[in-house]
Formats: sequence, structure tokens, C-alpha cells
Amino acid sequence: MRKIYQRLERTKRLREETIQAMHNARALASPIRKVPPEILCEIFTNYICDSTLKDPESELTNLNETRATCPAICLTWVCSFWRNLALACPSFWSSIFVSIPSLLENPQQIHLLHHFITQSANAPLDIIVVHDRINNPCHDASLIQSVYNILLENYPRWRRFTSLFEHRPDGGYIQHWEAHVEQWLEEHAGSEVGHLPYLEFLHWDSGEVFFALFKWPEHRHLFLHLTELAMRYIKGYSIVDVLRQTPLLDKFSVIGISQDPTYSPAHLSPYCSNISTLCIDLDVIRSPECWKCLHLPFLKTLELGNLSFDPSDFGGDTDVDWEYMQKVEGIVKFAEILANIGPVLEKVKLDRMPGKEAIAFLALHPSVLDLTLSVIYNGYHNIYKGYDDIIDGIDISRDRDNPVILPNMRSLSISLIDFEVYHGYNSAINDLTRVVESRITASICSVKGVVPLETFALDVKLRESYIGQGICERLAGRIAVAEKDYNDFILEF
Repeated sequence: MRKIYQRLERTKRLREETIQAMHNARALASPIRKVPPEILCEIFTNYICDSTLKDPESELTNLNETRATCPAICLTWVCSFWRNLALACPSFWSSIFVSIPSLLENPQQIHLLHHFITQSANAPLDIIVVHDRINNPCHDASLIQSVYNILLENYPRWRRFTSLFEHRPDGGYIQHWEAHVEQWLEEHAGSEVGHLPYLEFLHWDSGEVFFALFKWPEHRHLFLHLTELAMRYIKGYSIVDVLRQTPLLDKFSVIGISQDPTYSPAHLSPYCSNISTLCIDLDVIRSPECWKCLHLPFLKTLELGNLSFDPSDFGGDTDVDWEYMQKVEGIVKFAEILANIGPVLEKVKLDRMPGKEAIAFLALHPSVLDLTLSVIYNGYHNIYKGYDDIIDGIDISRDRDNPVILPNMRSLSISLIDFEVYHGYNSAINDLTRVVESRITASICSVKGVVPLETFALDVKLRESYIGQGICERLAGRIAVAEKDYNDFILEF
């Protein structure tokens, strides 16, 4: 009986070994094995770029699950051939994500950061660093300083650098990084700090460190090659001050300005900027006078709105309603100034803008070809009529004495916020269908002198809803109703 059992066990082992050998043979004969190393390198490069360019803000919700890592490390787990190929290409190791909370929980992982930096040789670095969410005095300060020292020691190699903080409801954020960089700048204030020859993109979550560089003239040349800048706020300076220090800047995003009360824009001399894309919050244009000395002849794309602009916040409280009016009163003035400082806008994204002000803004920029709207469907208070005013404003089917809004518009994308809590679905179908039909009907367009609409899109959720299906049925055979991801409708910052 024992011999029979042993023979059965040997048979099982032989069967498993045979199956494993067959799997290995199939793997060796798979098409991927026949791809030349040069093509594999191109595929790996695209994979790493896609991993690097994904929204880093989403990582703030998974800080404890993320360590100092690099997309290329996954490639080394597949097989020895891929591992050797990845290790032979320094540029694969130049995209690094650093999570300070994860490093504090796993201090031994700091050797990965050293390894990635070393393995990247002299390749330009793409770094995302997420800072600690809790200002805990028990944190290992020496470990944090070691990480920051590694980053700062390699600053001449920065190509894309993103610094993110976990912002709390009380407005606080962690000061370790800010204090460390400030100290580093002070130590190098009297010495010549090398420039940043590769730096193209900088996302800085606060303004103190960035503007601390303005204190010392020898540091101002650091951003001469910067082409894209994203900041949470500007402190103590104006938009003009920032653009003056970044002469090659092509894209600029900022949420707010914390300006010195004694600061006077009258002292600013005129400045002509080369930026082509501007993404700003409504808070940034509360003082439109600061824009008067700025010329933007190459500005083509504008994103404007306010992520916290919710009409449910303005429900009858006099003080709150006054704050609401303070938020919107500068929009038309800003539109007028913008129309006078040079840009011929082609692409505009408006997110949660009050209706009348949004239409007044668009009326001053008839050159717009591509319009993206994110509109709150159900206004809770009479002071906010965003949906009705915007839909009526871009509808050209009605007779009116005023000039047509956006006569050159070829592309329209719409997202309705909170449409599920409002039950006037048939009304929404009629409204949106009427707008599109007015823009694609040849007879109406020819009479109004309007360019016919070529593309129309709804956000994915709206496109799949009862409203979206109704619009598709009404417009079938006349224009295709495309769908866009919701992230395409909200402001980039």
C-alpha cells in the first residue's frame, strides 16, 4: 500500500513539473519575447510616463498605502530579461513618488529612495512628494530631514517637481518641508546656487518658499526655464510678480492670492507674458486692478471658476449673500480687463460660475471656439440662477436685439451638477436639445451669422442618465452626443 502511495505522489509531482514546463515553454514562445529591446524600451517609457502624469492629488487619500516608489520597479518583477533591461536604462528610474507618512511608518523603505536616485544616474528627475498630514512632534525628524536633503541635493536635476500637503479644514498644513527649504535657502543665500536647467513643471502647494527665492537676486534665475507652474496661493505678491520671474512660462494655475494690504498695484510696470493657458479661481480676480498692467497676447486657454461655489451655501443669510456678491462682482470687470490686455481666447472652461456673470464674460470674448461648462442645475436661492441664465444665453433660436453669444463656437461640452436631486428631467432635455438644435440648424446659423456646432459632449454620468438618453434620441442623425470624463469639466487645480 505504501509503494502505491509513493508511486502516486511521484506521478503527481511529474504531472506538476510537466505542466510548469509547458507554461514556461509557452511563455518563452509568446509574442512579447520576440519584441526587440528597443521597442520594449519605448513601451516601458510610455508606461512610466502614464504612471507619472496621473493625478497626484488622488494619492492624498491613500497615503498609508503608498511608499517611496517608482513605476519601473514593477517591470523588474516580470522576468530577468525585463529586469536587466530596466536596470540598463537610467531614465526609467527618474520618476519617483515619495510619501512621507509611509516612510515614517516604514523607515527601512528610505533605501529605495537612495536606490532610485542612484539608479537614475544623471537623468532629469520627475518627483512627487506628499507631506505628512499630521503635525506630530513624535515624528522622526531626522528621517524627514534625510528625505528632504536627498531631494534638495539633487535639485539641479529636477524636471517635474510636485510638492503636496494635506490641507485640513482649519486651514493648517505641515511646516516641515517649508521650514527645511527656508533654512536651505538661507544657508545658500550668500553662495551661487546653480540654475535648474531641466525644470519644466513645478507644482507648489503654498507660496512661502517659492517667493522666498525672490529675497536673494542670485536665486531668481532658478525658474528661467520653467514652462508650467501650479500654486495653491500667492502670498504678498501679485500675478505680475510671478510672471515676471518666469519669462518662459506657458501654463499657469493658481487658486488664491493672499496679498499684503499695503501692496499697491499702481507701482507695477507693464509686463507682457508668453503664457497660453491660465487656470484661476474666482478669488484670484477679486482685485482685477492687478491685471491691468499685464499683457497676455498669446493666451488661448482659460479655466475659471470656484470649486466651493455652491448655491446651497447662500440661502437667505444676509452676510453670506453679501459674501456671494463679493465673489462675483469682479467677474465682469475682469472680463473687460482681459479683453483689453491682448488675448484672443479659443478655449474656455467655466466651472460653477453664476449664470449672468458667465454670459457677460463670454459676450466679451466672441473668439471662443471650444466651451466647457460645469453648471449647477438646481439653484437653491433666487440670487443664483446659473442654469437658466447660461442656457438662455447660448441659445440662438430666440429673437433678441443683443448680439449672439459665441458666434464662432464649434465645440460645446456640458456637465450638470446636482441634476439628480431635481425632477424636471423633461425640461432639461428640452433646454439642452433646443440649444444644440439652434447651433446646428443651417437656416438659423446663416441668419445669425453663427458657425455651426461640430461637436457636442456631456459628462459620462449625465450622458448615461435619463436626460442624456433623451437628448441622444432627440438629436439622433443630426449630431453625435459624445461623453467626457467628469474630470474634464472641473478646474485643473
